[in-house]
Amino acid sequence: MTKHTCSALSLMGLVLLGGAALGAETVFHVDAELGNDTGDGSAARPFRSLTRAREVVRALKKGGLPKDGVAVELNGDFSSVSGRLLELTAADSGDSPEKPIVWRAGKKGACLSGACRLTAADFAPVTGTARARLQPAVQDKVLCCDLAKFGVAPLAPLPDKFNKWTEMELVANGRAMTIARYPNQGWLEITNVVDRGVAPKDPTKGEWEVGIRGGTFSYSGTEPERWNLAKGAYLFGFWCYDWASDFLRIGSVDAEKKTITMAVPHFYGLGKASKWAKARVRYFAFNILEELDAPGEWYLDRDTRMLYFYPPADGLNEVALSLAKTPLVQITRAANIMLKGVTFKYTTGLAVSVTESRHVTLDALDISWLTVNGVQVAGGTDNVVQNCRIREIGSVGLSLTGGDRKSLTKCNFRVVNNDIGHCGRLARIAGPCCTFQGCGMTIEHNYFHDTPYIAMSYGGNEHLIQYNEVECAMLEAGDGAGIYTGRDWGSRGNVLRWNYLHHFGKDGVALREAQGRPSGCEALKKDVMVEGIYLDDCDSGETIYGNLFYKAGRAMFTGGGRDNKWRHNLVLDCTTAAHFDVRGLQRAKPGSGRKDGWDLLAKIEANAYTNEPWASRYPELIGIMQKEPLLPIGTEYVSNVAVSCGFFFNCGGEAKKFLQDRAPNCANVCVSPTNAERDRADYPQTNVVARAKLEVREDAALAQAAADPRTCQDTPAFRAAFPDFPRIPVEKIGLLPTR
Repeated sequence: MTKHTCSALSLMGLVLLGGAALGAETVFHVDAELGNDTGDGSAARPFRSLTRAREVVRALKKGGLPKDGVAVELNGDFSSVSGRLLELTAADSGDSPEKPIVWRAGKKGACLSGACRLTAADFAPVTGTARARLQPAVQDKVLCCDLAKFGVAPLAPLPDKFNKWTEMELVANGRAMTIARYPNQGWLEITNVVDRGVAPKDPTKGEWEVGIRGGTFSYSGTEPERWNLAKGAYLFGFWCYDWASDFLRIGSVDAEKKTITMAVPHFYGLGKASKWAKARVRYFAFNILEELDAPGEWYLDRDTRMLYFYPPADGLNEVALSLAKTPLVQITRAANIMLKGVTFKYTTGLAVSVTESRHVTLDALDISWLTVNGVQVAGGTDNVVQNCRIREIGSVGLSLTGGDRKSLTKCNFRVVNNDIGHCGRLARIAGPCCTFQGCGMTIEHNYFHDTPYIAMSYGGNEHLIQYNEVECAMLEAGDGAGIYTGRDWGSRGNVLRWNYLHHFGKDGVALREAQGRPSGCEALKKDVMVEGIYLDDCDSGETIYGNLFYKAGRAMFTGGGRDNKWRHNLVLDCTTAAHFDVRGLQRAKPGSGRKDGWDLLAKIEANAYTNEPWASRYPELIGIMQKEPLLPIGTEYVSNVAVSCGFFFNCGGEAKKFLQDRAPNCANVCVSPTNAERDRADYPQTNVVARAKLEVREDAALAQAAADPRTCQDTPAFRAAFPDFPRIPVEKIGLLPTR
């Protein structure tokens, strides 16, 4: 269809005629370099700003939108250090889902950023006391830039404790630079804790140790003795557990005793608190001028607003300082809008925020090198995120909340065919690729990958999670998973099917190294707290079937929850096929009024679970407090197949007895486990497979076939062994071929 371009005169005519049919799409043009807001929006005389284009479209709407639709084409680089390059509200809505107003990239492409551009002329040699703080070998290599002349306001000190970096960030040559740190790569290890900084605990009450003061530990070498603590020197570390990291300010360094004391406590204190915490207690120094000693490192003196930078080997090209903290595109209470093909880079705020809107589609966006989060969709209905590429994000790639759990009203959000990876680079444990909460979302055909911790986390009801590939999760932290949810008796109606989860933890780090794309992460041991799909802390009511796990740690993890159905999953070369425990006996306190998330009764009461629609939809919850509430009643593993795993069930004590005697498990088969004796001893064998909780067998041909996870189920060896196992549609998993 031929495009029609409106001039100012034709626009007035449209308004007067009440939206007369043009017979072609109406297009306004915006060009960041060549445009002028006094133009008419034609290709020859484009607007310069997105705001001007928005004003013209609003004026057009007053007379009625053209029947063939309206589009705004963007070309060039648009940047604002204050954010909000485009703000759309109800006044900017399209007429219908079939006829949205489209904001799209033009032929030259469009990039939106929230950064201040710097050139070589803005940098100068370092002099004075700052030069003296630098190591002699780099004093002539580090440059400085006074940010005050760019309008950067006086900066408050960093907080004493935080878990993710939310301040400005320096980028050069298309990639983020490294905040000055020591060591330049990897971690230091705490081998001697002088004072954990925790309060006494009563183990008989199930109490955890909690930090009440800054802990003290020993260090080696002399590096800490050079640091100017008055300027604020920080350490980032996994201080106790592998799911809890923090940036902590150093309080003091005792050079004589070789100890560092933190200014504030870590929540769990410093050092290992339990025998099952097997990973190294590790840290690195962060945001310290004295450690600015490698190409690509930078540091900001917040007192003077002076930026110090050791340029990378490829020089001072495309240098930008991410400053904006508000979304570059904000869509609020609008409807029937599409944002398509636009690139977003270099901002500390969101690329796009969609709030309380309907039928908004984010299509084919390319988002990278953001300091905090990528995209947020909160509230509204029928919003879609599709065909996007989101990567190199400081924290969360994509966040969604929608629907109403109490009424089980679905938001009908769809997240389809997106490539989201390399998230959590400045947050570690606070940076999943995708996280969503609420009711009624579909997450399908996505590729989630390369994250230090969890790849996808969710909560709520009636979600469909299918055909997703999750690769290289849990590359650094522990007690997480490729897909994670937790602490909710009412997390029901969710279906997780036909997903492929592979190469987690140590196996993921090794895979990326073999591919020549090292992750920069230090993985935990393969058998330590790395999970495939993780139902944590009594999460209940999930349906999980037809998923393929390969080198994914403890693949199917039930942490004490009820009514979870694991069926027809294929587990290959994992630490264990399934983990099962009864942690609710020791730790859950339903009805107690506890505020830490373990009052599972309070959560379902908030959703009026005894009333409709919950009473009919989830009848298992009725009378739950009279149904042995602390036990995982109703959870079952049925017809799952594990090949070349360590063993099938990982559980012990009361959990093993419950699994043997009461859990309705049957027809699970473990082929060629490395610890067959354990499985056979714990789960006596029977020839009646339909009644057996577990069958253990050896099959060398099938074990060999398991080395290729995508083809294993279609080999003659597998089909001969399991002729009735429902085929997992692996060819449909992951990104769609039309991408």
